[in-house]
Amino acid sequence: MKGKHLKRVIIGILACLALFFMAVQVQAKDMPMGKWWQWPKLATALNLTSDDKQALDNLFAQNHNTMSALASSLKKEHLKLEVILEGNPVDQTALNNQFSQVEAVKQNLDNAHLQYMLGVRNILGPDRFKQFFVKFQEMRKKRHGKAGHGDWRKKNSQNQ
Repeated sequence: MKGKHLKRVIIGILACLALFFMAVQVQAKDMPMGKWWQWPKLATALNLTSDDKQALDNLFAQNHNTMSALASSLKKEHLKLEVILEGNPVDQTALNNQFSQVEAVKQNLDNAHLQYMLGVRNILGPDRFKQFFVKFQEMRKKRHGKAGHGDWRKKNSQNQ
């Protein structure tokens, strides 16, 4: 009976992890990727100057490697967690320690993203930063509405 219960718990945890990864992937697909300030339509809507674009390029360069490394580290830590969950029996101490490690890396990534977004806000200022998110929401609605499935960035670049 204990073995069946443990197996159900492990399957439940793996299912939750799978749902988590899918949610993260969906959210990442909805975020403007890369150098969104280079998109003519968005740059015009936000009245970005060449100095603004250069400052955003510099900020991107300063933060991109750190955030990419943290995202990669998060994937590695999740894989380690999955390996522990696949063990029979599951080493509860190792599981708890690895889960703490995953959460720590996730927190570091969230903090790096927050600092990056604060940098973007400092460059754009409060009004244009707010406009950026309004435009982002419009693009997301367009993607999920009329635009249907597919890459909204391609569709957006065709409309520019």
